[in-house]
Amino acid sequence: MNRKIFLLSAFGLLVSCVGTKNESPVVDSIAVTDMQMVDPRDGQVYKTAKIGEQIWMAENLNYDIANSACYENCLINCIEKGHLYTWSAAVEACPTGWHLPTQNDWNDLFTTLGGQASAAIALKSFEDWKTDEKRRVNATGSSGFSALYSGYRKFGDSFSMEGGTFFWVSDYYNDSLAYYMGLRSESDNAFLLAENKNNMYSVRCLKDNPSAKNEFIGKKTPPLGQKQNQFIDIRDGHAYKTVTYGKQTWMAEDLTFEAEFDDDCLRGYCKNVGLYTWKTAMGDAYTQENIKGSLVQGICPIGWHLPDTTEWNTLISELGGGNAAIKILLSTTRNGFNMVLDEGTVLCNENSVETVCGGSSAFWSSVKSREDADYAHEMFIIDYSNGKMEIGIDQNPRRDDIPIRCVKDEEATSSDRNSDVEIAEKPSQSADSLSYGIQQVVTDIRDGQTYRTTKIGDQIWMAENLNFKTEGSFCYHDSTQYCEKLGRFYTWGAAMDSAGIFSANGKGCGDGETCLPTFPVRGVCPSGWHLPTLAEWNSLIETAGGGYYAASKLMSAKGWDDDFNWVDNGTDDFGFSAYPSCNMEASGKSGFCNPPVNYWSSIESNSNEAYHMRLNNSNHSNEKGVSMGTIDKQYAFTIRCVRD
Repeated sequence: MNRKIFLLSAFGLLVSCVGTKNESPVVDSIAVTDMQMVDPRDGQVYKTAKIGEQIWMAENLNYDIANSACYENCLINCIEKGHLYTWSAAVEACPTGWHLPTQNDWNDLFTTLGGQASAAIALKSFEDWKTDEKRRVNATGSSGFSALYSGYRKFGDSFSMEGGTFFWVSDYYNDSLAYYMGLRSESDNAFLLAENKNNMYSVRCLKDNPSAKNEFIGKKTPPLGQKQNQFIDIRDGHAYKTVTYGKQTWMAEDLTFEAEFDDDCLRGYCKNVGLYTWKTAMGDAYTQENIKGSLVQGICPIGWHLPDTTEWNTLISELGGGNAAIKILLSTTRNGFNMVLDEGTVLCNENSVETVCGGSSAFWSSVKSREDADYAHEMFIIDYSNGKMEIGIDQNPRRDDIPIRCVKDEEATSSDRNSDVEIAEKPSQSADSLSYGIQQVVTDIRDGQTYRTTKIGDQIWMAENLNFKTEGSFCYHDSTQYCEKLGRFYTWGAAMDSAGIFSANGKGCGDGETCLPTFPVRGVCPSGWHLPTLAEWNSLIETAGGGYYAASKLMSAKGWDDDFNWVDNGTDDFGFSAYPSCNMEASGKSGFCNPPVNYWSSIESNSNEAYHMRLNNSNHSNEKGVSMGTIDKQYAFTIRCVRD
């Protein structure tokens, strides 16, 4: 920078802060240099460089304002390398006609220089990145940007030159974190991450584009390049796939954040990336005595946390429990959890001989064991060699190193909730007055049909079978009269809305196809309602008294005729009003009546079969009760939707 002479004379005693210059290598410039701008506020002159279509300051800003400082409070460092600024100061520091660059501005610069992975080579000034061999490697300065090794100051810490040099970005991540562009001594990569707004970093100003709408200051934005169903950890830039089941959003990949080593690791050689002891996983929360009921971030990214055992159990239940949950957790497809089994880790004792009998995998929870201070809880899957599989919550030594999956802090919401449905509550009853049996009427405005609903425990169910006409649905005996009485019959693909007409959550789920839907699956239900999972059916059955007793309590107490004289009258204690609706054989070609009432679930068993709920209140059968079963997806059953 060109500075007024009196600054150098007035602070001649500080010359010892400045190093000597080295000759820079001869490189081909990719920028238009030898330009200047004058800051009218203090008369300082800055070199500029046109890189692509952008005009950048080719020197660090040195405007003195509140919340700015010289490196090590040495004024000659300001003269040579500009001021360091907090983020709040940085967004106000550039002169009129210039601005603190956004993430997109930096990305445009990276693109001009051949991409983010190698942009640092052209951005670093060879002259300044010369202190040791590590810095000098691949620093050409060919862009004319001339990034200096100018130091920084972390909030609450001392000044430092370690690690690299950093420039503020005008976008911020949340109330306490803002983005910055960084260059590291050992890397050719230029990166955009986020840090404490009170840190002090350098500033490079970018000239406003007169042909564009310039809105630069203080925009809250997601990390650059973050895609749908993806999360970028702003601490290290690592991108993780995510998946949503019900109200939970999970990382669909193991955490790979570089954490501090735990010297107490059980095996003595534990990694600090990808596999973590419980102490490492818990982070600062490890030393806290009472964390029950609190979200434990541990070493998870900001906005995510280490799941507790309740959250793991909720996930397992949401996925249908047992083998249904295991299938999705091990799946590597679009909506899979991508859990990987470690083969040969399960040992069995047969005839006093210990042999390998399967593989397993586990993830930490944030809950420590009450029984043994040296253990903490984990979620596990075991795959035995004989084909048997197990899933659940168990204990594991805290000193063991296992993977981590983080869950998002806030609950997921349905984007189309109640967009094509109207609900009218009967004025005679209050939603707070009873735990079940609260009657409402819902109108499906797709076709104007109305349905009674009922509140059973914490769930709200349709108290009538769905009768919305769609491809893959049928009337019993092809009679609209039966549709009005019994509702329509749907193949599983039609129930799931495999064509994706109403939502994408069940798209592609049909006969002969293995799929991993995004839960809850709206399927063919009205908006704000969905096709129940096995866990939701099981919750209903438990509330209604369990398998044997639930059959009568959920069955309608009226409306019978001679066609169904083999079915006992129900008591309909909860207003669910299940009615013998017969069944349609494959693709609705023919129908038959038998004791069980069958309702589809949103969980498949394999590519050809899916789960359904069977309600049997027959007086001719020893199978009275409620159970779950699997059947060919081409069969057509009735549907009861449950509210989101």
